[in-house]
Amino acid sequence: MISLWLFGRGCERLDAVGEQRMRWTVAAMLAPIRPGVSFACAAWPAHVTLASNLRLDDPTTLPGVVDDALRDVGSLDARLGRMAWFGEREDVPVLLVASTGIERAHERLATALVQLPGFAADAPRQWRAGYRPHLTLGAAVPMPTGDRVAIACVAIARLDGADAVVEAVLPPPAARRAAS
Repeated sequence: MISLWLFGRGCERLDAVGEQRMRWTVAAMLAPIRPGVSFACAAWPAHVTLASNLRLDDPTTLPGVVDDALRDVGSLDARLGRMAWFGEREDVPVLLVASTGIERAHERLATALVQLPGFAADAPRQWRAGYRPHLTLGAAVPMPTGDRVAIACVAIARLDGADAVVEAVLPPPAARRAAS
């Protein structure tokens, strides 16, 4: 089925039959965060996106699917690389990151999420072969010191208008393995 999306207000979208579906994202956070925390989409705390802006028919399945997909991917900690520019106008400063765990996590998430009913990605070219793990820089994210970053947790956030709301938080995969 081909979906025709009409822009609604903010991050909400209306499909061809007028149904609203929220956008979601999965991010590896550099600092601990709690469910219920809200922040402006333009001021995300430091993170590496694992699965970007997506929609599903039943987002209540998202935490379980993410938990299963991240099982045994290894450490999400990353080595910082060179600076690059992202965005449609190449005006978003980022630091590329290298991590086999992050790349494995993205691939497993992509495989699991695309199978869910109603899955749609805002930018499918940025998934799988087009995925470039990075740390977005900006006013909310100072330049990290050192050449490595540690992942504190994985957040599942709902994009609501100009804000993101953290709906679920999971420990990083390496921490789960160590606890078991």
